[in-house]
Amino acid sequence: MARIDSLRIYNFRNIEEAVVKIQSPFVCFYGQNAQGKTNILEAIYLMSNVRSFRSGSVPDWIQKGKEESSVMAEVDDDLGSYKAGFKLKNGKREFLINEKQTEGIKSIIKRLRIISYNPSSYELILGDDGERRRFFDRVVYSIDTDHLDDVIYYNRVLKNRNTALKQKQDYRLWDDFIANTGERIISRRIKAMELMQDYFTDTFHLFFNDSSNVVLKYRPSAGTSKEEILKRLGTDVRIDEFKGATGSGPHRDRIDIIFNDSDAKRVVSTGQAKLIAFLFKVAKTRFIKEFSKKSPIFLYDDVSAFLDEKRLLQLIDIIKKEDVQIVSTSVDNNLFRKLFSDSVQFITVREGSVING
Repeated sequence: MARIDSLRIYNFRNIEEAVVKIQSPFVCFYGQNAQGKTNILEAIYLMSNVRSFRSGSVPDWIQKGKEESSVMAEVDDDLGSYKAGFKLKNGKREFLINEKQTEGIKSIIKRLRIISYNPSSYELILGDDGERRRFFDRVVYSIDTDHLDDVIYYNRVLKNRNTALKQKQDYRLWDDFIANTGERIISRRIKAMELMQDYFTDTFHLFFNDSSNVVLKYRPSAGTSKEEILKRLGTDVRIDEFKGATGSGPHRDRIDIIFNDSDAKRVVSTGQAKLIAFLFKVAKTRFIKEFSKKSPIFLYDDVSAFLDEKRLLQLIDIIKKEDVQIVSTSVDNNLFRKLFSDSVQFITVREGSVING
C-alpha cells in the first residue's frame, strides 16, 4: 500500500504552515466549514495531477501576499520511502522527488497515483463531455505517462490551429499534427474504456447487487484513424472558418455513460449521479491497482454532506477492501467513527491551522 506518512504545506491557499504526522491508513481532517480542510486535500491531489479538482491555477493556490508556496510529503510504498511534492513560484509548478527537481509531473505519476472524490464529481455523470474525456485521460496517463505528453502536445497544436483560423492564416498546416496525435489519444482512450468496463460492471454489482448495469460508449467526432480525422478536418473547413475554431477531433469526442440501458445524463438525479460518480472513482482505483501495480491514495471531501449514512457505509466498505490509504474531510466526526471504528485518525483544522497533526 502506498501511504503518506507526513505532510508539510506552506502558503497554500489559506494554509500558512501545516506540518502533519499521519499515523493511520484512514485519516480525517475534521472541522467546521471554510476552515481549510479542502485546501489540504487539494494540495495533496496536486502532487500527482495536472489540474486541481477545483477552479483556479498557480496564482490562486499561493497564499495571498506570499511569493511562493510548497507542498511536500513523505511517502512509503512497496519500493521504500521517498519525499514527493511541488513548489509554486512565478506562475509555475516545479515537481520534486527527494527534494530534487524532476523533469515534470510524469516523474511523480510514475510513482504516486492520487484519486479524488469531491462535491463536484457528479459532473462526471451530468456534466459535459469534457469532464468524461478528462476522467479517462487521467486514467490512461496513470498507466501510460506517454499519453500525458500527447494530450499536452495536442492541446498546444489545437490552440495554434484555432489562432490561425481566427487570424485567417494558413491553419491547414496543423492538420497532420492533429490527426497523428489524435489517433494515438483516441486509441488509448478506447482501449482503457474497454479494459475498465469489467471493473465498472463489477463495482456496480458490489453496490447494487446485480440490479443495475453501466456501459461505456465512445463516440468519435471525426473517426478514430489518422485518415478519418484528416478527412473530417478537410470536410469541415468552411464551418471551422466561420466559427474560428476546430470542430472535430478528440477534443470534441463524446463519451456516453449508459445506466440501466438509458443515457445517464437524461435519467439520473443529482443524488444518483453523486453515487454513480463515487463508484466510478472506486472502479478507477481498482483498475489502476491492477494495471500499474501501484496502489493509489484515495481522497474524498465531505461525502457525508450529500450521501445518506446507509449508502455511505456501503461505499466506504467497498473502498476499504481495496487496501488503499483514505484521506478525507468531514464536519461530523461521529459518523467517521462509525465508518472506520477506532482506526481513523482525526486531525483538527481551524482557520487554516492544523491543531493536532
